[in-house]
Amino acid sequence: MAIFFGIVVTTVVLSERARDRNLNTCARIDVLQLDRKIRAGEIKQLTVRQFDVISSDRAGNCKYQTWIREDSTRKELLAEANEVADGHPRVDLITYEKERPLPLPIALGTGVGFIALMVVHFATIIVMMAVLPFYIVLAVKNEQMDQNMRIVWIVLFCMIGFFANPVYWYLHVWRKPKRRDDPGNAISATVLTSGL
Repeated sequence: MAIFFGIVVTTVVLSERARDRNLNTCARIDVLQLDRKIRAGEIKQLTVRQFDVISSDRAGNCKYQTWIREDSTRKELLAEANEVADGHPRVDLITYEKERPLPLPIALGTGVGFIALMVVHFATIIVMMAVLPFYIVLAVKNEQMDQNMRIVWIVLFCMIGFFANPVYWYLHVWRKPKRRDDPGNAISATVLTSGL
């Protein structure tokens, strides 16, 4: 399960970085920050897309991305950008970019990536279901615990096995406690008490 979550988080982070790298944006700003920059005359170009606006700074080569999903907000922002101040519009150039469909290799990659993600997800589910009986048998046969603790562990395996399995493995399998009736335990206890 941890591997599955790691794959999902890594995929989202890497795709987000790749999208930002393609835009060459310096930062993401909100609508109010973009509005202030337009009023101050700091923006020379706006590229309006379906869900966002890319604005280019007059001072340098910096581009800002602003997410705007509502048409009314977009219209108000564009009306302000077209306002004439000192004989010129506040923004020199406004372009409209339609969303292009993904190129075929990327579209296929997206579909293949989704299918691979689902295969890993189902494999994770199958592995978790396969180890459940193993842990239940370990708990039932553990002579170090009383009946109540066995029941508690079995319920934990069934409810939150993702967390309970590693804890049980550490406490009762990997770091296997010595049994009370173990002859080695009695000898070491005798040596310790006789040395005192």
